[in-house]
Amino acid sequence: MGIYMRANLIAFITLFMTITGCNHSYTFQLFAYPPDIAPHEHGWSYLCQVIAWSEHNGPVTRRGSKKIAILIKDKDDKILLRDQLRLTAASIKAKTLWNNFENIQITIYEEGNQFSEDEYNRSLIESGPKLIGTLNYYYDEKSKRFEKSKAEPINPSDAAGPRR
Repeated sequence: MGIYMRANLIAFITLFMTITGCNHSYTFQLFAYPPDIAPHEHGWSYLCQVIAWSEHNGPVTRRGSKKIAILIKDKDDKILLRDQLRLTAASIKAKTLWNNFENIQITIYEEGNQFSEDEYNRSLIESGPKLIGTLNYYYDEKSKRFEKSKAEPINPSDAAGPRR
């Protein structure tokens, strides 16, 4: 691991601990722009971090109250987006569509976890991932930051609603 990656990892851990505290179980996913470069490789210009953690110190795989933080930063660690949402769900998975820098779409899913031995996770494994919602952000030239588009927001009750 190069010095640049170590510095980014240290910055990420510090930021995460500041946001969540040390007693939470969490998951995180990294997405890079340009999209053909993996987040752990050199050469990306922007990095999106999607971090999910349990609010009440329970396992992140168990259905319960979760917080999700979404951060976008440039290669100089300048924060271009900091967003957070709260919902009720089991394990959280994110996918991005980021083909041009100015627009990023983040789709949030709830999925079952094979290592969690509760009925809710078993039903999610059988039925497949459940769409919670999609977030759209655009780069605002004036503020030099990403802003949330006027799209349909994720409704926290969606996680408890019917499958889509």
